[in-house]
Amino acid sequence: MRYVIGFFATLGFLAVLLFSAGLFGVFWFADKHAEAPELPEKMVLKVRLTGPLADVSDASPLGNLIPARRGLSLFDLVTSIDAARTDGRVTGLVMDLSGADLGLAEAQELRASILGFRAAGKSARVFADSFEGRGASAAYFLASAFERVTLQPSGLLDIRGLSITTPLLGRLLDEYGVRAEILTRHEFKGAAVPVTSKSLPGPIRANHARAVESMFEQLVAGISTGRDLTPSAVRTLIDTAPLVAREARSNNLVDELAYWDQMSAISGSGANVVNLADYAHAIAAEALEAEDDNDEDRALIALISAEGEIVRGRGQSFGNRDQAASDRLISAIREARKEPAVKAVVLRVNSPGGSYVASDSILRALEQTRATGIPIVVSMGNVAASGGYFITLAADHVVARPATITGSIGVLGGKISVGELLSRHGVDSAEVSAGANATMFSPLKPFADGERERLSKILDEIYGDFTARVAKRRRLSATDIDAAARGRIWTGEDALRQGLVDVLGGFEDAISLARQSAGLEPGRKATPTVFPRRGSPLEQLLDTIEEGDLPSLASDLGDLIRVLRYASRVEQALPKVGHSDGILLRMPDLDIR
Repeated sequence: MRYVIGFFATLGFLAVLLFSAGLFGVFWFADKHAEAPELPEKMVLKVRLTGPLADVSDASPLGNLIPARRGLSLFDLVTSIDAARTDGRVTGLVMDLSGADLGLAEAQELRASILGFRAAGKSARVFADSFEGRGASAAYFLASAFERVTLQPSGLLDIRGLSITTPLLGRLLDEYGVRAEILTRHEFKGAAVPVTSKSLPGPIRANHARAVESMFEQLVAGISTGRDLTPSAVRTLIDTAPLVAREARSNNLVDELAYWDQMSAISGSGANVVNLADYAHAIAAEALEAEDDNDEDRALIALISAEGEIVRGRGQSFGNRDQAASDRLISAIREARKEPAVKAVVLRVNSPGGSYVASDSILRALEQTRATGIPIVVSMGNVAASGGYFITLAADHVVARPATITGSIGVLGGKISVGELLSRHGVDSAEVSAGANATMFSPLKPFADGERERLSKILDEIYGDFTARVAKRRRLSATDIDAAARGRIWTGEDALRQGLVDVLGGFEDAISLARQSAGLEPGRKATPTVFPRRGSPLEQLLDTIEEGDLPSLASDLGDLIRVLRYASRVEQALPKVGHSDGILLRMPDLDIR
């Protein structure tokens, strides 16, 4: 036995040694490739959008090792294009949307930057092999802002409009003996409908219909303006879609049919083609070089991202874009509050909500920050609903895109019990408990009357607290808050009319409001800076070890090492590391397409 233990102990030691060597090898590789490229005097920027975008740069330490090779976030894209607008070295932009997966609010954010770029007299062209699949309508909405749209001859233009599809499993669950008991506050709160209903309740159908109508109107208006078509003509073409490439060209929805390699240069000969990721890395390095760290008058605007489901604690893995973990967010907020150079905070929210307790903890940290005199501005992404809306209540200003899904001021709670299902298959259970409600949330039995009544009182308490805080912060009367709440969802443009948001816009507007709220003079430089701030690669490693996140780091490291094995393909493969699938609107009961 002693020899067996020694053998496995040796294996463990070697594994740790190899892991450490590999880890430091990766950090060495990153350090060797972290130098910013030198930019030419004349250039055309090129970028390809692939998969879902993070709102703000990847929080994973490995995602930040090689800044120029990580996937660009929405904020990176917007700020880089905005910088290029006033950069005399940049003459044009080429974007490939073949692999894009965008929400309409994201497309609106990028569209505003493209229009600003063009207004500066610069050329912008866009290509897609096909506008089809998830997010096709939003991708084409963005494409319509470019001066020239190129579609591959074999491609489709699949702009069939928007829809909300809600699967209804009530009948199936009944058949299998599964009972879903979810209580809601109130009739418009639809997240539980897929497991509780056999048909879509009238209030929720009406609420969804208005959301789709609002977003459809925005889609039509954008395409109409961008392609110089009447709204009625655009509606007719949408009703005819999917369109083959030839039909898209003949109806002035695209300008030319060609392959990617056939696209001619958009700014004449002599211009160098530079990847937008390289450009973003280079201008960040230029700004850092020009910045005086000893300047006592320097100002920062802290950019903090709350993206994904709101959960308590540190979440399941480091840098998981599907979770907005309360401990991590609070830590970032406190770090910004303690930094003397931070004059304002911009909180980017792209979340369908989640834990009420976690949301309240985050809101508390924001309120404490605001109480110190640091103004807070919220910028909403694709969705800022339920708990995602709750955490905006500390803001001096709330900015949303017209297509942002927000509101959902309501609450739900309950359980799914499978006792009958198990019994049908010969599985019995026995419980021994002490306390009247000890088995209240047992999945083996339905709620007893007293348990259901207790849950109902809890939901009433939470809903009352939620609506009271919204009414106070947004200065809404009892009638107004009742009309805005009860679980209703709103698009950003409708939320503005309800008094739930203050301004329609994006990152640039939020940063401008943050400057104004902080009383910064128009000419004073204030650098938007992502918090938590990242130290050196070694410091990130030590922080990760201290936080106990080595398992997730090891997983990320394994992905990166597998990439590094194929040195000849490192340039193409690295941007893909760390990307994950998502749904268009990260909201439990909605998939708007």
